[in-house]
Amino acid sequence: MFEPRFRSLALASVLVLSAASVAHADVVGRLKLTVKNAADEKPVAGAKVTLTDSAGSRAPISLTTDAEGVVLTPPLENRAWSVTVASDIFQKDTRDVTVVADVTTDVEVLLEPLEEKSLKVGIVRTTKSVGTSAVVSREDLTKYPLTVGNRQNLSKVVSRVAGFAQDSVNQVHPRGEHASTSIYINGFLLPGAFQGRAGQFLHPDALQTIDVQTGGYAPEYGGETAAVMNVTLRSGTITPFRDATFSGGSFGTLESQLTAGGKFAGQKGGYFVHLSQRNTDNALEAPQPDRQTAHNRGRSATLFGNFDFQKSENEQLTL
Repeated sequence: MFEPRFRSLALASVLVLSAASVAHADVVGRLKLTVKNAADEKPVAGAKVTLTDSAGSRAPISLTTDAEGVVLTPPLENRAWSVTVASDIFQKDTRDVTVVADVTTDVEVLLEPLEEKSLKVGIVRTTKSVGTSAVVSREDLTKYPLTVGNRQNLSKVVSRVAGFAQDSVNQVHPRGEHASTSIYINGFLLPGAFQGRAGQFLHPDALQTIDVQTGGYAPEYGGETAAVMNVTLRSGTITPFRDATFSGGSFGTLESQLTAGGKFAGQKGGYFVHLSQRNTDNALEAPQPDRQTAHNRGRSATLFGNFDFQKSENEQLTL
């Protein structure tokens, strides 16, 4: 009988609570935008820059370039942001830019005059690590059936990254290694439980983005690491939401999920809560055709919460 319920819930509680701390530069970054005229590459002063959060957790931010055509954003969460640059005599430019944690990313925008039809765009990014990186976004998790058969299975999501293989007990091996996967949740390092030794504790529905890095690590990741997972959690949105699903299938499988999020304290605080439960007679999903259903009944449940409060421009409390 396979009953990981209590062990998984206890582990999740310990790991999540251990990540509670004050988030400084480890979970935020900045964008330095330089706006120029595409015709002569002279700086464009007074251009309006609007930043829109892809997660919907923060209100749009409006900035204006200085006399040198430069503007530095306030600290932003390390995820994708939509950047729109507008000026009266130039064509509007909109693109998505990913904020890198603990890094100021240089973004150059070349605006075409209104009479021109073409648009030249250039982006220069600076990161701390050089290597292979694959990002799984919230849109990917929503649109593509990455977790067919088990919505709780994070291993199936990560297995789409080149070089990752899943074994007969659902453990994922990056680049042929048996373990050594470092997980960072919102910038905080967690113990290496991802390899299946302690059961599932991260539910894909609770994640905003998954940035999987293989090779070329910065020194702080160590020399024996096979892969690094930088995970950002979903957080409370400006418009509150509620989502509940219930499904069933073969092998006595029943699944239910409840997700909710929103803002409080004048939108300075945010909350996100996710609850899931799964009962099945096929708990260990073998990648081979053999279903291995004998003595394979299991029940698993996850309860996950992400609570944050913006104490100041440079300080955010996260639990």
